[in-house]
Amino acid sequence: MKLQDKSLLAKLSAGDLIAQEARYHLPCLLSLYNRARETKTYEESGVDKMNHGLAFAELVSYIEYTRMDSLVAPVFKLSDLVDLCTTRLEQLGTDVAGRVHSTDLKKRVLAYFPDMEAHKQGRDVVLISHEDVGQALRKACEHDADGDAVHLARAANIVRRDMFKMKNQFWWFL
Repeated sequence: MKLQDKSLLAKLSAGDLIAQEARYHLPCLLSLYNRARETKTYEESGVDKMNHGLAFAELVSYIEYTRMDSLVAPVFKLSDLVDLCTTRLEQLGTDVAGRVHSTDLKKRVLAYFPDMEAHKQGRDVVLISHEDVGQALRKACEHDADGDAVHLARAANIVRRDMFKMKNQFWWFL
């Protein structure tokens, strides 16, 4: 009914399709689903479009505010940004079927911030500014966990060696 496909409605109104032994072709069903999905996007009300724009504007403000802090090199996980956007849309009263499409949101953010780039880390996608990459790498190198582990292992060996040199004397009183 959404598609207003008169030939399909006529076939469906003829009665029980199973009783008529009707069959469908997979490509035809796929075409029907695609046409229905396209009409759904065009049916979005003006309020929903406005709410999507408002949620994106608030997300941009959040990213800009976070990037102003010069002490940190902000790295944004795309999944966190999608969750923020979805939550805000729900607060505005827009029905979000499932989730906000992450690839579309990533493209919109990268188009708005041309100095940012996306990096894939396993299943996660992170967004970071070109100028912040060097600072993030420097901070990661400042805390060298491997160096700390080597120092602890050396200290443990020194303590162990000194413990084995000591002779223990036990006094048993009866």
